[in-house]
Amino acid sequence: MPETLEDWVVRISSLEIPIFKGTLNSVAGLTMEYSTSANELARVILQDATLTARILRISNSYFYNPRGTKISTISSAVMFIGFNNVRDIAMSLAVIDALIKKHSRNYIIALMARSFHAAVQARDMAEKFGDPSSEEVFIASLLFHFGEMAFWCIQSKQSDLLIQSMNEEGYSADKVQQQILGFKFKDLTAEISKNWHLGELLVSALKNKNINDAAVRTRHILLSQRLSDNALKGWESKETQAILNEISKHLDISVKATKADAIENAKKAVDVANNFGASLAAILIPVPGVDEFKQKDDNKISVKQKVLDVDYPEPDPVLQLNVLRDLSKIVQKKPDFNNIIGIVLEGLHRGVGMDRVLFAVFDNNTLKLKIKFILGIEIKKLEKNFNITTGEDEHTVFSWVIDRSESVWVKNVSHIGFGLSSIKTILEIIDVESFILNPLVINDKVVGVFYSDRQPSGREITEEDYESCKHFAQQTGFAANQIWRSN
Repeated sequence: MPETLEDWVVRISSLEIPIFKGTLNSVAGLTMEYSTSANELARVILQDATLTARILRISNSYFYNPRGTKISTISSAVMFIGFNNVRDIAMSLAVIDALIKKHSRNYIIALMARSFHAAVQARDMAEKFGDPSSEEVFIASLLFHFGEMAFWCIQSKQSDLLIQSMNEEGYSADKVQQQILGFKFKDLTAEISKNWHLGELLVSALKNKNINDAAVRTRHILLSQRLSDNALKGWESKETQAILNEISKHLDISVKATKADAIENAKKAVDVANNFGASLAAILIPVPGVDEFKQKDDNKISVKQKVLDVDYPEPDPVLQLNVLRDLSKIVQKKPDFNNIIGIVLEGLHRGVGMDRVLFAVFDNNTLKLKIKFILGIEIKKLEKNFNITTGEDEHTVFSWVIDRSESVWVKNVSHIGFGLSSIKTILEIIDVESFILNPLVINDKVVGVFYSDRQPSGREITEEDYESCKHFAQQTGFAANQIWRSN
């Protein structure tokens, strides 16, 4: 039984909710070193097909994409709505999924509703102040009650005592938490935030003792939390009117305009919560003039997202077309070469349905192919072993592809006609029987090779798959050449 604050942090981190700590650490650890981190971010997200689909849904929502630019890949999402936004969406979904799947107690759903409402209100305040990182304010507000939500996911003697105390006259949340737990839920959230590297802004808001002395961004968060709490008492209640007056002074706009904006933000919060998969929380966000039963009826979506039994990507011709369209569209923006490769690899993985895909750069000096980017399922061994030497003395299929600038579909590695030494080399390096190689040709030179296989699933590669892979490589070359010539 956890006794101290440190005990609870360890239990939540190590024993009870380990799944999303890994995702959070992987995503939160990526800093904005764009060329590398953007592709690493895509790689982390694409390991989970359900997470990928939900991030794309959110990226295409009006809240994040008011211009309605169609976004089909995670790499495109990074380009169009920003690295930080995609990273923060992934972090938020990891938290929400873990809490909902672990337990759907009413306390957690209610806290989640308040969190979404506060997050949208805080982001709006940040945007009114011209904050270039308003999404960071959104995330800090969304995670403000995270420690408390995680606590209620765990059955304990302390949680039973807290429930009993809630019904007592003169109940004070902070006082009772301190008496029973020895700490407040804010302290738990702060410690988890530091332990999991969830951001200094969140810790700053949690540790604040006087809102009047708080920094501007911290005030956005604290005011939005109070608004989301008091709005539950009614938008016309004296408590809500009092906090609207404070926000009006904070924003330096009229109380009337403040209230109108706040109500509009509450409506947006319902949509945001639904897009994040927290539909039961969306129902509890107070929106004036919305009939409670109609709102419930409009939001009959299961909180638990459907998890596909098969994790392997299936061929999706529509997605292939969308990715190729994205590729031609971004050429006009003269993107970084790494962005192009990221989009294409995602097209090969999710669109063509290849289990593992990589792009290896050809070094003219060492005559070696080295992995630059890799995506897919069960890629660790392939990533570790893939170190291909080419050249006149290396009679392998890789050398053949580079020398002739032609694609190859190896249907059976034992029958490719390059000799026993070549077969042994391939089997030692990639341990696979069937794969596709497509050269990337820029300015009439092979600069790298795309590799694709379905080894983890054991599914067959078809002629249509081969043609699709070849087409992607060709279109990548056209796009890269167009950018090269324009420079």
